[in-house]
Amino acid sequence: GNMFLNFADDKVKKFSYAASFGCKEWEYTKEQEKACSKLARRFDAISVREASGMELCKEHFGVDATLVLDPTLLLDKEDYAKVCAEVPKKQKHIFVYSLVVSEGVLAVAEKVANTMGITVVVKQAGDKVKQEDTIEDWFAEFRDADYVVTDSFHGMVFSIIFNKPFAIVMNPSGGNDRYISLLSQLDLMERIVKDGTLPSDSAIDWQKINMQLDSLRKTSLEFLKNNLK
Repeated sequence: GNMFLNFADDKVKKFSYAASFGCKEWEYTKEQEKACSKLARRFDAISVREASGMELCKEHFGVDATLVLDPTLLLDKEDYAKVCAEVPKKQKHIFVYSLVVSEGVLAVAEKVANTMGITVVVKQAGDKVKQEDTIEDWFAEFRDADYVVTDSFHGMVFSIIFNKPFAIVMNPSGGNDRYISLLSQLDLMERIVKDGTLPSDSAIDWQKINMQLDSLRKTSLEFLKNNLK
């Protein structure tokens, strides 16, 4: 209940930005659905990160939700480049950023490495993060990488922000809707690795992607501005 602000007075403006159910299948119990539906209708506005979230809100809560960008995408490459400006430029490499460095992710990275003839740098999330793995260095990896292989949503996001060719390895256990929602909005579905096959080696039209992203960014910022009045 507290995730739906059950503690907030009705006089307080309440809205969500880029909320996520984490999956497209409904996982609430009947009791949770009833309680959270009542709370959701007390919101002034609701926005979600995935297209499926709009459907879930409508079907189970009886509320309309707006599709917006993940908040990391509200900033552009220049904003993040400033953060890592003092990190020395790295040599040519393939950057592997993985939530769990699986054999599937490494196999894809090896294929890319064999094709491009450059080294692979691997960084893992969670408790595998090293002390020297600063946020600034993490941004610099995307800034300087020649190619990114990732199974992370935000690994994918920052590949797009920094206009880097990338391959996204989906989680076989599910929960991939947030990837698909963003990729489909930007016409980048071909970046998904299927049956171990690498994405096309044709150049990504980053000018087109950046224009699409700019349009989505404006819509998302408008949602915030309108609801912060």
